[in-house]
Amino acid sequence: MAHIFQLGRKYAEALGLKVLDSNGRLVTVTMGSYGVGVSRAVAAVAEATCDDRGLAWPRALAPFDVQMVATGKGEEIAAAVIDGPHAGVWDEAENRLHAQKALLAWLLRPR
Repeated sequence: MAHIFQLGRKYAEALGLKVLDSNGRLVTVTMGSYGVGVSRAVAAVAEATCDDRGLAWPRALAPFDVQMVATGKGEEIAAAVIDGPHAGVWDEAENRLHAQKALLAWLLRPR
């Protein structure tokens, strides 16, 4: 899952990085690095947690605990939920209720 970056001598030459080789001569080092990028980590989680209906983010990585959809039932209820112990988002987009009901059914599906 990690990246290996073979940097060669480009940066070592620019920085003048030299070491003694086995014969005692100064030589320019060959550089490289190894690491796990954020994009690869997110891709691995997405691949491991998706199903035929899409992504099912683990709670620890999900951007929100709660998503409230405007239905004309009072913004104060949404504010109380979102301002409480859960991270949340208030969705006021028009004509989204049908799509959000489907999303909610999917999110609450047994796992």
